[in-house]
Amino acid sequence: AELDGGFNDYVYRQTGTADAPLTAGMSYGFDQPHLDVDRITAGPCFNRVYSPWLNTSGTNRSNVSNSPDFGVTMTSLAVGSTSFNNRTTRISLAPDGKAYIIYKTREGSAGTNFENVHFNVMRSDDCGATWSALGATGTSVHGAGTVQSWFTSSWGNAAKGLIGRARSSDAWIAVDQTDGDIYAAYVSKDASTFGQIYVARSTDQGSTWASTRVTDGTHHSAYPEIAVAGNGAVGVLYIDYDDSGASTIFRHRFARSYNNGATWNDQNLQSMNPSTLSNASNGFLWGDYEGLTALGHTFYGVFTGESIGRVPAQMDPIFFKTSAVSTEADFYVRDWTDTMASGDDGAEPSTHASFYSTSDVWNQRNNVAPTFNANNQPINEDPRNGAFAAGDNFAFTRVFRSASGSAATVTTHFLFSEFGTGSNYQDAGSPAGTPINFGAGDATQTMSSGHAWHLDSTTSTHLCLAVEVSTVADPFMPPSLLGRAPGWPTTDLMVINDNNKAQRNMGVYYGTDSGEMTFYAIAHNAATFRRNMQLRYEAIKEALPSLRNARIQVIGQRGGSMTFKSGDTITLRDMEPGENRWIGLTMAFSNNASSLPTVSFYEMLDGRAINGFGITAAAAPLSTIIRSNLELHRSVFTRLAAITRNDKAKRQVEAAEELLKQRPDETYYRKFLQTNLPSLSGHLRDTAKLQKAGDPFGSNTVIESLKANLRSGNVERMANAHAAFLHKLDALLTMVQKSRGDTADILQTVRLQRELYARPELSRFSCAKSIIKWSDNFIQAYQARKAGNEDYLKLVEMSIGCYKETSHSAAQKRALAEITRNLKNPAELQKAHLNYLLALGNAIGSK
Repeated sequence: AELDGGFNDYVYRQTGTADAPLTAGMSYGFDQPHLDVDRITAGPCFNRVYSPWLNTSGTNRSNVSNSPDFGVTMTSLAVGSTSFNNRTTRISLAPDGKAYIIYKTREGSAGTNFENVHFNVMRSDDCGATWSALGATGTSVHGAGTVQSWFTSSWGNAAKGLIGRARSSDAWIAVDQTDGDIYAAYVSKDASTFGQIYVARSTDQGSTWASTRVTDGTHHSAYPEIAVAGNGAVGVLYIDYDDSGASTIFRHRFARSYNNGATWNDQNLQSMNPSTLSNASNGFLWGDYEGLTALGHTFYGVFTGESIGRVPAQMDPIFFKTSAVSTEADFYVRDWTDTMASGDDGAEPSTHASFYSTSDVWNQRNNVAPTFNANNQPINEDPRNGAFAAGDNFAFTRVFRSASGSAATVTTHFLFSEFGTGSNYQDAGSPAGTPINFGAGDATQTMSSGHAWHLDSTTSTHLCLAVEVSTVADPFMPPSLLGRAPGWPTTDLMVINDNNKAQRNMGVYYGTDSGEMTFYAIAHNAATFRRNMQLRYEAIKEALPSLRNARIQVIGQRGGSMTFKSGDTITLRDMEPGENRWIGLTMAFSNNASSLPTVSFYEMLDGRAINGFGITAAAAPLSTIIRSNLELHRSVFTRLAAITRNDKAKRQVEAAEELLKQRPDETYYRKFLQTNLPSLSGHLRDTAKLQKAGDPFGSNTVIESLKANLRSGNVERMANAHAAFLHKLDALLTMVQKSRGDTADILQTVRLQRELYARPELSRFSCAKSIIKWSDNFIQAYQARKAGNEDYLKLVEMSIGCYKETSHSAAQKRALAEITRNLKNPAELQKAHLNYLLALGNAIGSK
């Protein structure tokens, strides 16, 4: 929002490219505009823009404008008290969609520089249409009586330097986005005789409040701003001054509370004498242009202070950030480790764009003590799939602490998703995770015993792994990755911005340096709207010679094959919500360990990476390749046997397992391929028949190559061709599975449902309110791990009546019939449900 010279406010929005001029919306308002946008996707007021302002024409009155279209149109409403002049209107939005404002009523002089006031909070439960949820004028945060706050043009000591105006910026409000508690910072002159900063907290949506003092009662203080971080820490930015010397020294200070405002500790950000600054003048030193916000575990603030590094010194905007977690309580998982001497130090956001290649979360097939390579990076193993013990795996993590502190227990959640970008995560094993115990002097702990998890027979072993770690003082930033993908649904950087989360999206594949192979990854649209999905890919300079003949392919897309060019971008156009597409990378193997051809793919949004994956092709001894191929053979045919219930596929699994029990050498491996080759084409044909797309991966051409290499007797080329076939068949099986539905996408599908039925075209139906309520309840319970597949079946079954009422197109009716047939199968129900919602969205028009 902006105030122009004609005293009109405007909301500016981005309508062009990132660097294009912003577009002004409808004019509204008058003075002191603020701005907030509801970003709670599952909330009733998603994307609603709010702007409180002060109408100073005639009687000063607090107003709040709101917009459903990012400021194109604005509806303004006078709020606050009509009995007294109003001042200082600030806003904050709760995770349930409720909106809160705090404002001041001016109730008469209370001596020099002070006046009697109430600081009241009002609430809107209907997206800004009305503000009377807490009564006509709201509730007082400090009780029934007035308090004394600043109203002066002489804040400071005029005899010892410049002074400021303190009239409006004496209250601020913030809502904890985790538990919905509300915090209000305000100024009150108390028994110390100084104007002091207080913070009031409400745990009942603004009905009642309890206050504590932030400042120490030794100096005049003013201009409080407040924010709540993702871990529940509360921060207050304020200014005080000390005029005990020859000059008045103003100090910007920052206070933090880790116990809901019960106690506070603060630090000095900057001390300054504005009289020495070239552009400072009496009056307008500070005001409503100071600000504080929080993201994740970090506070971000801005204040007008003494310039840094500028000559001559002058008043400048000063930006700062500081942790919301004390160093001794700050536990984190490394997003990256480069060398023994260089690794992630817990910085938020993460400093490496590729935050998923060398992170400290990894899998092992056996529960043995973990090992690390020469660069201090954990040795990861692809998981095993299968029934009973054959699919047992163990997840590990290494946790660091920023400074030694008291003993603590770190809890863990491990999750997995399909290999690629955008695929939604599911719990790996028990959601309770495995605790990690820190002693008082411990700076790091590595799990010596892994977290057990099982990968069923139908799932690919090409996966991503993630971990979320928490302590009481340092919980991970909600929401959990469960049912979500990094970057979505609200384009948040939930792994990059939270050092309590880490993920590994790195595939390392082995082959001989005399050949090449194609590897595949899924690009999943984790958004709830149709979009163009952009993937940028690159490799380090040293690896480029090994990638000279590399190629990128978008499976099934005409013109989707291109020569690898580091830094180029792939655009996957018109991706529907929940849609999957496959990216292929053909590359040669390298035996030069110092320049392994690793290609990093970044999912880009508005010029920044929000997710991604990496692929490395590494040359290895033939014995390693043979064993790796047999493991992959066992895994792929385990899937095929489970999906198709094919006894011939089971015999492939048994043959691979039998050879793995021995020490498979070249002779036995060649015999294995010769014996099993005749049936591979049949398995491929049977798999391709399971879907309309047939075999878009071209698996049959690799079978012909394998036959030729068997005839020539070149075992190394046989091994490469065998692995190439297995990678293609595995990708094909995943495509078949995804075409039938995916339980990992259940939460995304319910979010899509909730958004569609909240749109005006559908909200007019009487049943829409129930759909929204049921969806909200499910979303909340699912994220809390209190709802699962069975609850999803019940949700959809309850909603069928509304589906029928809102079904008009033939596509909707076909999908509704599929829903009715699959009410007992979560995966197939998810597919039918998604198809219905996509048809519904098309019927009412794309967003």
